Amino acid sequence: MDARYARNVLLDGLGVNGQQRLCKATVLVIGIGGVGCATAVELAGLGVNLVLCDNDKVEKTNLNRQFLFNEEDIGLSKVAAARKALHRFNPRIKIGVATDFKKLDFRKFDVVVDCTDAYETRMAVSRECERKKVPLIYASAVGYVARVALFKKRYLHRMASGGREGGNACETAGVFPPASAVAGSIAASETVKQILNDEKTIEGKMFVIDLEKDKMKILKI
Repeated sequence: MDARYARNVLLDGLGVNGQQRLCKATVLVIGIGGVGCATAVELAGLGVNLVLCDNDKVEKTNLNRQFLFNEEDIGLSKVAAARKALHRFNPRIKIGVATDFKKLDFRKFDVVVDCTDAYETRMAVSRECERKKVPLIYASAVGYVARVALFKKRYLHRMASGGREGGNACETAGVFPPASAVAGSIAASETVKQILNDEKTIEGKMFVIDLEKDKMKILKI
């Protein structure tokens, strides 16, 4: 076992066998913004193989929270820049890139993590996960609020609300960088639970963490 995972294998419920499962797993992260960067780096540290999907380029406005990028990356493909940074962080994992999730076979992934902020994209990802029976983790950060939910049976597009909990987009509401980090860390944690078949998950619930008001709610969905 690689020494970089030595602290992982000491954890109850993970151990050597769990670490080996993580190293064999592949997770699709859609949307390499603040939440997607946080999710990807946490999973990379755990040894999980990744496919990163985003069709945007790095902009200067990204740099306050999307810590896989720096000023030298401005104008470059997000997925290419993120892959380079993640490979520096953990060169032993496999990292694929894509710009259109519709061209991917979701059956190849153990978990899909949707970190996008576009309603239509979230609905399309949810429908594809339902069709392919792949666990879906939804994670977002808008303003000071982080939201994370897990869908395995009743997917996001089946919600009575229509999955509009994300509120306004970052471009209009802003985003507090720690909210992105919180959402990404919880998403990564729930992803690990799915890979390890841990029954203690947030399925059927949505975590809503307001860092401005120091409040956390767990909503049934």
